[in-house]
Amino acid sequence: MNMTSKWVALQVFAASLALMATAISYQLLAKHLSGSTGPAWFDAGCSDEPESRANCAAVLASPYSYFPARTDENKDIKNPLPVAFLGMVYYSMLATWLIFVGRPSPQRWKYHLVPVVLVATGLMASAYYMYIMFAQLDQWCPWCLVTHVLNALIALSLFLMWPSQSAEEKTRTQESSKKSKKPADPPVRAAHPSTRLGWTCIFLMAAVAFGENMFLQAAKGYSRAEQLAHERDYYRTEILRIKGDGATLYDRWRTSEKLDMTMDGTETFRTYARKSEDVLPVVVFSDFQCPSCRNTAEFLEKQVQGLFAGNLAIVFKHYPLDDECNNRTKGQTHPMACEASRWVEAARLVSGNPGFWQVHDILFENQKDLASGLISNDSIAEALKIPVDKLTEALASSEIEDRIKKDVREAGRLNVHGTPSVYVMSRKVDSLAVRELTFWDRVADVYWESRKTPRPEETKLRLKEKAPSAPTKATQDNPDQPAAP
Repeated sequence: MNMTSKWVALQVFAASLALMATAISYQLLAKHLSGSTGPAWFDAGCSDEPESRANCAAVLASPYSYFPARTDENKDIKNPLPVAFLGMVYYSMLATWLIFVGRPSPQRWKYHLVPVVLVATGLMASAYYMYIMFAQLDQWCPWCLVTHVLNALIALSLFLMWPSQSAEEKTRTQESSKKSKKPADPPVRAAHPSTRLGWTCIFLMAAVAFGENMFLQAAKGYSRAEQLAHERDYYRTEILRIKGDGATLYDRWRTSEKLDMTMDGTETFRTYARKSEDVLPVVVFSDFQCPSCRNTAEFLEKQVQGLFAGNLAIVFKHYPLDDECNNRTKGQTHPMACEASRWVEAARLVSGNPGFWQVHDILFENQKDLASGLISNDSIAEALKIPVDKLTEALASSEIEDRIKKDVREAGRLNVHGTPSVYVMSRKVDSLAVRELTFWDRVADVYWESRKTPRPEETKLRLKEKAPSAPTKATQDNPDQPAAP
């Protein structure tokens, strides 16, 4: 085998080592980012058993798996780079040079400084991380060790490939000089690499590093998306579990802060109770354009009232999500909400409590028409069977704006930010519990116990049965004030 063949063989050997180290570093990076398993050959040499000292996962989870290390001194550094990524960039750059340039000719020996300087830096990094792995950590990574060994072999190959003139080349040069009787010519081997090739390869190495950085960012994004998907599925499962667990929801409500929610007797409420002392107020901050508010109103009316034998007093509080009349919101989430609040208050001024609840039901039942602007003063007056002028006159009353502002101020005191917000017995009901019948069934137990009255059988919630329906006629014009929550 002549010297040229030996150099080519050594170049192929070193390039193969760099490609192997690149592949291993890629698998280490994938495991670092996602924690998932890799190909069979990789997993065979990378145990995840906690009791095993040869544990890749433990090393990749350590603070030193990043550069800079995630220690207390470096805790303020954002987005440290995974060491496995740096290894992948390093070995791929070496592989690029070895494949396209290899061993320069003696007269172009300075080009060999590119991989030599690079591998010298890599050897220092290998020494440091070998020390960390065996002196600072309780476990070590077999594949990390393999990459360090490959790095040492690449360094040895580059040393052997140093571009000095070989003995064979010197002999050929001397013989050529004697025959021509002229001073020795430059080495027989043509100048390699050319300036264009050398700089092109350096540019290509930089492009490889840039491309791998883009890959890292994409991999991080994908890994984060997967993590968020897992978290979303977990929390969704937990929400569904808690939502169906009346005991947990009840405990959360029972241990929540008790609020000051005394009433002044001017509240608008709906109840079926025959005696004011039997009333249990349920305060609801609501918005007539809010679909969840509509569903909650229907749920409380048709399902929850039956658990209390109609003794709930549903106390309506305005919280329109429209900054035109609610200074605690930004923008017009529901642009017809303020107008709807004015209509029900005008109906109350004209027709009392029954008028309020009549328009309340009309607005909730016709939310699409409300949003489309199909509901007007004329249609409200027609429903109330009053002249439209009388409704228009009521709408001009300052009492309406005062009522809405009063409710908004109270919402601010209670830290209300959305609708529906429901309160019972001076405690806020968790949003997961608002339409959970098993929660209200436990509240009903407390209610009947507080009355020192055996709970009627017809009010008890039975498995796979709907709650008893509410009484058929509401005392909407009940003059009695509901009991303080």
